[in-house]
Amino acid sequence: MMTTSKLVAALFLVGAIWGAYVVIAHWFDVPPTRVSCFHGGYLLDQNHPSFSACIKDLSDLFLTRDYAESKDLAKTFLTLISVTLVTSITFSEKIVDVAKAGALPFFTMIVCWSLLLVSLVACGTGLALITTAAGIAAYAPELDYRQLADRAVVLFLTSGAAFAFALLALIIAGIASLVEKRASGHPSS
Repeated sequence: MMTTSKLVAALFLVGAIWGAYVVIAHWFDVPPTRVSCFHGGYLLDQNHPSFSACIKDLSDLFLTRDYAESKDLAKTFLTLISVTLVTSITFSEKIVDVAKAGALPFFTMIVCWSLLLVSLVACGTGLALITTAAGIAAYAPELDYRQLADRAVVLFLTSGAAFAFALLALIIAGIASLVEKRASGHPSS
């Protein structure tokens, strides 16, 4: 017989797989060819004599500003997420004695680690997408590389939100553990 916790875990796994498929199913498709270019306050179509120059200017701008800054930020954030995950696992016995913890501290630590993993994967995937967009901007600027860059931004924002909620879960776990220790009369060391 299937218990409620096994059913919830199975539904969560199915939901996670479906969600991952929905999110990334078409994210790595080749972007379409650009049919217009907006630069300097003007919208140019493919037939305009300055269209190629506009595309080149925008791709150069993307490579020197957007890609460079996003790449550096993502690498730094990946480091921060990794350090937070490893530190929280290493010191989990000090934050929440996982072996002896009640349901709330234990559950919130699991949520924290899960969100840190989501944050890590989202940021890493965003970095891969922004790098792919940079390659397209450098070698095939006529393709709409901004689609990939926009998807990377969504993943960076998702990563940041997951990281913030992971920190919140970590704080809740620590507070809940402290309250449990004080209620049971154990020292808070």
